[in-house]
Amino acid sequence: MKYYIITILLLVTALIISSCSSLESTSQPEEPLERFIPNFQYQPASEAVEIGSAGITVALQRPAYQGLENSNAGTSVKVNMTAEPFPQFSKGLEQAIDNILLNKGMLVKGPYNQFEEIVYSEKREIDLYLVTDLELNANNSGLNVYQHEDYNIFTNSSTYDYSVKGTMSFGGNIYMRMESAQGTLLWKKQLPLEQASIQVESEGLWNDANTAANQFLNDTAIYNEVAKQLEKYYASSARLMETYINAEEFNDLKKQLEADEAI
Repeated sequence: MKYYIITILLLVTALIISSCSSLESTSQPEEPLERFIPNFQYQPASEAVEIGSAGITVALQRPAYQGLENSNAGTSVKVNMTAEPFPQFSKGLEQAIDNILLNKGMLVKGPYNQFEEIVYSEKREIDLYLVTDLELNANNSGLNVYQHEDYNIFTNSSTYDYSVKGTMSFGGNIYMRMESAQGTLLWKKQLPLEQASIQVESEGLWNDANTAANQFLNDTAIYNEVAKQLEKYYASSARLMETYINAEEFNDLKKQLEADEAI
């Protein structure tokens, strides 16, 4: 009898070990998400002309975010426009504008952060000053921070992690304006950023709620969805910019300024 009991126990043990080994061999650890690389490069569609042939020199101010009003969510989830991919977006628009101006035969000075940076010798060479304001509204009222408990039965204590999940909505406008060296408004265009909503859920967890609330863009899963939306805005905005930037129209502005100065 003892012999049979021992045999049965050995067989059960062997089956358990075999089962565990099988599970270990078939289950693969999940690979972390790769960070999405948005395409913030624009090749003008119109045929290029010789740089400088338009006879206009434009000073370019770097596109900058203006009038940001971000909603809070959960425990004050906020969008930080200095966090990527937002700086990439504004930098990409800067390069797109520069390429379009050059493609249409104009000379470009800058970019500058503000007009006051331009030295006197450069001001004498500038015909027009192009400013681009980014009024991108990121509404986070649909985002929430969730708490996850991990209870340890041996220590009778819990540790907590936090994740972020919900809806982010975007919209707004890009404003382009052309000014004289004296600050006179000569030309203005509005480029709408269509309202859009995206569903996001963090891939990772944070140790505290405040960190989750303020650093959620560092999470690859959330970053990727935001970057994809900004890529869409970039493509549509760059195409409109190429339509609005017109060397002949800018030449008329330059001639009007020269005529006004001669009076």
